[in-house]
Amino acid sequence: MTGLSRLLACSALACVPAGLTAAELVVRDLELSLSALPAGFTYTLTSPTVEVSGEDAFASGTELSLGGRWALARPGDAFGLVLGADLFTDTCTFDSSGYLVSTGLRATIGLGWAIADDWTLLAEPGIRYGLSALDLPATSSSLAYSASGSVTGYDARVAILWQISEGFLVQGHAGWMSLSHEISGDDIDVTLDQSGLYVGLGVVWRWSTAPPRIE
Repeated sequence: MTGLSRLLACSALACVPAGLTAAELVVRDLELSLSALPAGFTYTLTSPTVEVSGEDAFASGTELSLGGRWALARPGDAFGLVLGADLFTDTCTFDSSGYLVSTGLRATIGLGWAIADDWTLLAEPGIRYGLSALDLPATSSSLAYSASGSVTGYDARVAILWQISEGFLVQGHAGWMSLSHEISGDDIDVTLDQSGLYVGLGVVWRWSTAPPRIE
């Protein structure tokens, strides 16, 4: 390489922002997030004398989630696998009164990209399992109903994380989920299927920002 070539190469590197040349994927996170859940659902109600199906919607649905993420990227890599696990609690309410509450675990295996030193993008497919409880008060045309069962499902979401100070980040995410609740009580079985878009925000503590060591 000639002296002029070396000078041009060094000048070009000097013009590239340092955050874009040195970004490495480091995800060692503990996160707390709040999400808005899809409102619409379909249901099937089965009793010894009748079976009824239909569509309805919740007045509101929120999810509180506490979880962790760990990247398996090699030293120097901006891309890599990211493993995750969350403990979630979903609360959905109806217009008048009554609620559906679910608590369970979500497991993910996704991909991470260190866009820059302070920015990380995660793409996460996940599977879910937990317990559900449905409570409906009595009305002028129906009796009160309380029952419990299980919830299974899956989702896929994209999350963007911004580090605003050493070890502290904020996160925004959006995705699509599908949940199926199987609930039984008082000789009545209810299947409730809930699906649609969901969005949320979170805070993240990254307990280590050091990249993986080369050994």
